[in-house]
Amino acid sequence: MKTSPKPLSFDAFTKDIKAVRAVTMNFIVIGEAAKHVPADVRKLTLRYLGQKSMAMRNIITHDYPEIDVEKVWKTAKSRLPLLKPVMQELLSEPS
Repeated sequence: MKTSPKPLSFDAFTKDIKAVRAVTMNFIVIGEAAKHVPADVRKLTLRYLGQKSMAMRNIITHDYPEIDVEKVWKTAKSRLPLLKPVMQELLSEPS
């Protein structure tokens, strides 16, 4: 999970179709990956992201024309940063 080289304001984000598509695609990837991790890791992820954030994958995938860009923005800015250190710790644990 890498951050953008230059943070965008909400206004700039909504006008940058590549940024919107990149962020929405990342939610799809996160949602798909979450299906393939052990249940305890998935529960930990839900604690940081919340059920609605994890459901964003389904919303984006199945209701793409109706995506609320503001919700995508808010989730990416407020929820994903909380998940990053948890994922880094999980990835650094010996398997």
